[in-house]
Amino acid sequence: MAENPTVAKLAAGEVIQIEYSSSGCFHKISETYLISGGDQKLFTVLPGKTHAKKLHEPLTAAEVMGLDRLFQYYRKGKKGFGCTTVDEIKITYERNGKVIGKESFEDSACQSVNDKELVLFYQIVQRLEKPSSPPTRTDRP
Repeated sequence: MAENPTVAKLAAGEVIQIEYSSSGCFHKISETYLISGGDQKLFTVLPGKTHAKKLHEPLTAAEVMGLDRLFQYYRKGKKGFGCTTVDEIKITYERNGKVIGKESFEDSACQSVNDKELVLFYQIVQRLEKPSSPPTRTDRP
């Protein structure tokens, strides 16, 4: 793979699969996410231990930009100390069903939550978990 694909440049037929696990003093989660390319980038949370059903929604432009910044942050590999939370991220890049690259990261710096330019996976998941508001009726007699 010549360069790492970005969320912003994902084309139709391209997918980023993310296996994410995080553990610390008070939590342990493991989830799988898919980001599908095309004109509209789609974020999917696959069913597993944390979610009983699939969550699937388009990403906002700000989320696309923030996710690309998150991947850049992971690639810098900041080393942490004194943090009990460890995030492990395994990424597979696919084009038309064929694997074109892989990356893996471990983050124990606990600094990503303080960087407002990054969009973290849990932030997108929280948005997807919120029930949609019912449509409001504006054509009352």
